[in-house]
Amino acid sequence: MWCWIRWIRSLRRWGRKDFFFEKKKQKTFGPLRALWDRYGPGKRFLMFSFTRRLTVEWGDCDPAGIVYYPRYFAMFDASTAALFAAALGYNKFEMLRRHGIIGIPMVDTGAKFFSPSRYGDEVAIESRIAFIKRSSFGVNHSLRRADGMTAIEAHETRVWAAKNPEREDEIFGQPLPAEVREKLGAES
Repeated sequence: MWCWIRWIRSLRRWGRKDFFFEKKKQKTFGPLRALWDRYGPGKRFLMFSFTRRLTVEWGDCDPAGIVYYPRYFAMFDASTAALFAAALGYNKFEMLRRHGIIGIPMVDTGAKFFSPSRYGDEVAIESRIAFIKRSSFGVNHSLRRADGMTAIEAHETRVWAAKNPEREDEIFGQPLPAEVREKLGAES
């Protein structure tokens, strides 16, 4: 008798309890359940992405011959501008003029460095919109070398900024226009 009890317990422990026992009702997790149903495995919710290829130049490197880390952020800034140009169909200057903003300043950034890039390396920077809020949005960057190895993963949060009409020396976050939100892949 003892061996049968041990066997049933082992089935229970390994998730095979449906042989002898009724399945319990699945727990619901409230708002997390809605997110899981919407974005969980098998669901694809894609924001806009763009890949830009470039060659590491001599001016990007330090005396050791590897890319000096602030240069990566300059590359990511150019990649964000290229992402917007690809999504909207016009360049950054035209974007500023059409939407009456002064820019898309960065308010948060960070990076994880996995391996160095060297002078002459062919790299691809994949930039992807991570999230879109009322007046801010996030961009994730992944820099891969020609051998396929990821050198850096970075993120940045930017604000759709305009001048304050009451005070010239202040800027404020302005809501992203519906056209821009739609082209970047935000849900309505």
